[in-house]
Amino acid sequence: MRSKIVFALLIGAVLSVPAVADAAAPHTTGAANGANTCIVERGGRKIAFHVIPGKLPAIVLDAGGGADSTYWATFAPELAKRTGAQIITYDRPGFGQSEEVPGPWSLTGAIDDLEAGLRALGATQDVILVSHSLAGQIATGITSRHPEWFAGGVMVDANVPEFFTNEMIARTQKMYAPMLEQLRKAPSTPANRQLLALGASYQATQSAFHKMEWPANVPVAVIVAETPPPPDPADAQAWRDAHAAFAGKAPNRTLITAYKSSHDVAHDRPDVVLDAIAALRRGATAAATAATYDVVIRNGKVLDGSGNPWVRADVAIKGGRFVRVGHVPGHGAREIDAKGQYVTPGWIDDMDQSGDNLLEDGRAESKVMQGVTTLIAGEGGAPVESSKLSGYFDRLQQQGISVNFGTLYGASQARVEVMGDVDGLPTAEQLDKERAHVAEAMRAGAMGLGTALIYAPASYQQTPELIELAKVAHQYGGIYAHHMRDEGEKLLPAVAESIAISEQSGIPVEIYHLKAAFAPGWGKLMPAAGKLIEDARARGIDVAADMYPYTAGGTGLDITVPNWVWAEGKEKGLARLADPATRKKLKQQVKAGSLPGWTNLITASGGWNHVVLVAAYNEKYDQYKFKDMATIGRALKRDPADVAWDIVLAGAPHRPIALYFGMNEKDIETALRFPWTSIGSDATATSGEQGSDGHPRAYGTFPRIIAEYVKSRHVLTLEDAVRKMTSWPAARFKLFDRGAIRVGLRADVTVFDYDRIKDLATYQAPTTPPEGISYVLVNGAVVVDDGRHTGAKPGTVLRGQGWAAP
Repeated sequence: MRSKIVFALLIGAVLSVPAVADAAAPHTTGAANGANTCIVERGGRKIAFHVIPGKLPAIVLDAGGGADSTYWATFAPELAKRTGAQIITYDRPGFGQSEEVPGPWSLTGAIDDLEAGLRALGATQDVILVSHSLAGQIATGITSRHPEWFAGGVMVDANVPEFFTNEMIARTQKMYAPMLEQLRKAPSTPANRQLLALGASYQATQSAFHKMEWPANVPVAVIVAETPPPPDPADAQAWRDAHAAFAGKAPNRTLITAYKSSHDVAHDRPDVVLDAIAALRRGATAAATAATYDVVIRNGKVLDGSGNPWVRADVAIKGGRFVRVGHVPGHGAREIDAKGQYVTPGWIDDMDQSGDNLLEDGRAESKVMQGVTTLIAGEGGAPVESSKLSGYFDRLQQQGISVNFGTLYGASQARVEVMGDVDGLPTAEQLDKERAHVAEAMRAGAMGLGTALIYAPASYQQTPELIELAKVAHQYGGIYAHHMRDEGEKLLPAVAESIAISEQSGIPVEIYHLKAAFAPGWGKLMPAAGKLIEDARARGIDVAADMYPYTAGGTGLDITVPNWVWAEGKEKGLARLADPATRKKLKQQVKAGSLPGWTNLITASGGWNHVVLVAAYNEKYDQYKFKDMATIGRALKRDPADVAWDIVLAGAPHRPIALYFGMNEKDIETALRFPWTSIGSDATATSGEQGSDGHPRAYGTFPRIIAEYVKSRHVLTLEDAVRKMTSWPAARFKLFDRGAIRVGLRADVTVFDYDRIKDLATYQAPTTPPEGISYVLVNGAVVVDDGRHTGAKPGTVLRGQGWAAP
């Protein structure tokens, strides 16, 4: 069946009108010159769409009045005759003559009117827009809103300085340029259509339009007056040169020079417009057939992820993989100019917490907006039990995600499935059942075994039990990754336990968020922990660590009581916490310091004045957000411990969250210099405030590494920082087809501006996105386009080596 070709002409000024949600059902009446009139009613106004019938559907959208309407109305019958197409014009009520532009303008109202008409007329596929003058703003708005409706664009350029006052020029330029930019960033259309590109351009918008890097696959025809109005011949020639330069940037752009002004082109020379349409169709066909690659990233400084210095190269992607790196002679369906920017493999967050959130919102905005393309979760285990893990993966893939995602299964999950959330050693039979759950999870695609030994009930698992479960995960090629029992005063024994688990089970061990969270040990514990790990690696023990670059950790307020409180489960634990006699005992224990099996984060942080509330889940206490517990205690005239525990009780069943400022920058710098550390945010993928735990790491971890520790402090070289975020975590978690820019590997890419990259999230504004991340591609698809999330969900579920595809 022949594809529908829809041709639209827009012209005129924009009148301020309120936006109205829906249009009433249209009805048709007779009209002059053999045209029918379709009336669309919106907000008490009637908008007339005049239709000249034809075999091929084509649309002329007349958004103006006065002289402009006369030009296009005269041209419409000739166009219908010569093309055999249906032509439609429309008038928005209240428009004045073209010599006078009323204000203030409402582009939203004009776009809403146009959208209502297009829907009423069924003109929502393969539309071509020919825009003219101010109407280009409306055209750009509607195509930005519905890029899937359109197939290409013809721009009739106007320059009428006697018509546009300086005030109008400034106002139009301000409104128009961002809309053009938005249109340029529209995602690729389906294979049977071409992405629309259009824009009216005149004196006020020349600079914005011609500086834009339009994708090479976008067909554009530009009509320019042969003798434009600028009185200065030099200005006129510069205008022509700018258009010629723009048209010459891609093989499917056509420059057509017409005589007189652009207004007269349509009236006196309809053949010029028809030539432009033909050129547009040829360009669309050429672009569709000539594209060698899906995406080509050109002119960037490519860091391959291995730690090598950058090289100037183009990167070509096809079928979701890198297919050429270096000089790329062909062109892509999408071309990205990365001149002056770095092109790196997509960044890998190997300490993620997004297992649940991705089911609610697969966009993972907080991660991809900071350049992250792959998440590895599982500190507390998988989101579901072992028997349901395969189904969870299938559901996640079916719903769609913007990032790649893998998870570990929890050692404590296996224990709880067998023993519940209570203390005690497993019997031999119970341990066998735990092993079976681990094996089931590994066969379902878990990437290894995860633990969080600082929290109950995981803290009840002893080293021998963990070694036995680690052996099972190791048989399936998994890794063992964990939050150690103590990251403060007893950090060194905790590191020693990690090494012992690896040595006795054979499994690689990843220490989560390596830190020295104990103020009296600052400057001493971290170098000692590093030496323990390096000595173990020298003996052939595969142990490494990840970290985040902040002096505060974030976790629940429930960690401020010893783990014995929760030994019989959460319900009994809350009851104990409410008991005055138990509280008296707890205060004495907190004052004494850490206990076996429990890290005292209050002491480690230097007191309650370094424990800051970020989420109370209770109206009474939410007013104290971002205040430390000592300050809240003074405000309420209560002991800070009582306030903290009251908040835990009041927030149930939610888990109130606090920040614990227990680290210092010197130790962070020391840890970053260890060659075996990678970067993990310890944060959930969120969108806006959704799921935020109040810590800036959710939005700032990866840009902060470069902005703060490469650019500002010179702790790392850029090459090594990128290695720690790409090839090194990929190697740790056996993602051997990712983490590097190399032909044949999966095309995850992050493009950033080194001069602009900066984390903007703070403890007071933790959900502020970073700046300087220009493009992010996941499996070859653009997810972040010039700093904006496209909504694309090309991510995939990553399954461990124990998984056998059905």
